[in-house]
Parts: sequence; C-alpha cells; structure tokens
Amino acid sequence: MTGGTAGAAVPLDAARRIAEVLGGRDTRVEHGDGWAHTRFTAGGQGVPLGVDVVADTRRPPTGIAFLLPGGGLNFAANFFTPRAHNLAHHLRGTGRLVVGISPREDLAPRRQTSRPTGASPHTRATPAR
Repeated sequence: MTGGTAGAAVPLDAARRIAEVLGGRDTRVEHGDGWAHTRFTAGGQGVPLGVDVVADTRRPPTGIAFLLPGGGLNFAANFFTPRAHNLAHHLRGTGRLVVGISPREDLAPRRQTSRPTGASPHTRATPAR
C-alpha cells in the first residue's frame, strides 16, 4: 500500500524498514490518521510467525509493548479490533511501539493444524464417555 500524500510516505517507509531489519517477508503496510500498521512474516524453517507492528507516525516511541495473543487467536482479533478503538491504538497513544506476535498456527496450512499432528500439542485429552 502506498501513501496518498507525500507526508504519508515517510511513516510507510519506516514501517517497511522495521520489517526489513527483522528479516520480514510478505510485508503489508496500512496507515491511518497518525499511525502505521505493518504485518509481515518472520522465522526460519517451517511455518513462519506473523508479526504486527503498530507505530505512531507523529512522534518517536518512548517504549515497546509486546502483545502475545491467547486463545488461538491472532494479533488482529485480540488487539486490533475494532479498527479505530482498540488496545494497540491505546498503547500507541501512550507512546509505545506495539509489537504483536501471532502463533505459527495462524499462518499454517489447515492440514498442519488439524488433528492428529498440528493441534494435538495444544489440546487436552478428553476422557471418553
């Protein structure tokens, strides 16, 4: 995605640079009023991790907030919904660079996350009835 104005290009370039420095692939960037969201994949062999970075485009960050989703959901479902008012934007508004890491299962093909191989380490054995 490219910026609609010349001023928007700088935050988008910075967002892409974050992905580049971390060895990211498949980078997608979107932006809004005062923010940029970068989503990319990172990791060595096997299924990559999904990494999301939400940055304020008006000021440099004063800290970093790492958000790790639970319950089998990804960063967007846990922390970036609804789009305009969410935890990631709240933390960004307090001066933090927000970094979210989604589980590998989020990007894995269905055959790798269904039983008996992919999901089995994440499920409890249920007694037979």
